[in-house]
Amino acid sequence: MLAASEKATLTGAGVLSVLDLFPMNFSHTQSKDQSMGTMLTAEWWREAWPLARQPAVRRRALWVALFIGTVLTLVNQYDVILGGGFPNLLKMAITYCVPYLVNTHGAVTAQMRK
Repeated sequence: MLAASEKATLTGAGVLSVLDLFPMNFSHTQSKDQSMGTMLTAEWWREAWPLARQPAVRRRALWVALFIGTVLTLVNQYDVILGGGFPNLLKMAITYCVPYLVNTHGAVTAQMRK
C-alpha cells in the first residue's frame, strides 16, 4: 500500500520514474575522456591494441574464457550434450569468445586508466 505522499507523486507526474526511486550520480566514476564515446576513436584503438596483445592479458583472458565458456556451454547446451547430440558449434564459439573479449576489454581499460 502506498503512502499519501507516494500516491501524490504517482498521480502528480502520471508515472513514477525509476530515477526518482534510486537517484544515482555516476559522474565520479569516469571523466569525459574515459566515457564510452571515446572508444570509437582511432586514437583509443591505437593505444588499446598493443595492450590487448600483451602476453599476460591474452593468457589471463584465455583462462577466463576456457573456464567461463565451459560453464556457460554446459548450462546452455547440457540437454544436447547429455542427449548424445552434437552441440551447435557457432553457439559454442560465441560462448567462448564473449568472456575472452570482456576480460580483455576490462584489462585494457584498467591499464589505460592508470
